[in-house]
Amino acid sequence: MAVPTIDESGWPLVHVRWAGHVSGDDIDAHFDEMLAVVARGQRFGLVMSIAELDNPTAALRRRAADRLKASAAAAAGVIVCNGHVVASTTVRGILTAIYWLSPPPFPTKVFTDPKEAEGWVRSQLASAGLSV
Repeated sequence: MAVPTIDESGWPLVHVRWAGHVSGDDIDAHFDEMLAVVARGQRFGLVMSIAELDNPTAALRRRAADRLKASAAAAAGVIVCNGHVVASTTVRGILTAIYWLSPPPFPTKVFTDPKEAEGWVRSQLASAGLSV
């Protein structure tokens, strides 16, 4: 299972970590959890590590794109940005495909270094007037 861990201890900087094999239920659980965080209405930024995630199938990538598209209106204005941490060019390509199908309503950038991702998210939060 790849149900992600969500760490809100650095609010408004939220860390999400995926590891292992992803299923459709994992994708749905993730989006449901993130929508619950979004529903609070408090702006935040994400560092989402998928560096340890096994490559999902095309059907699962489509499911993630569909869920992203369905949640875009709720996330707009609440999620400030998303810094993805990836380990391979394959996963970078997967993200590109997902975001081509369903562009997120917030800035998104892909990194291989977690510290660079966090630094970028922190700068985006600061630009939005949020202190970390």
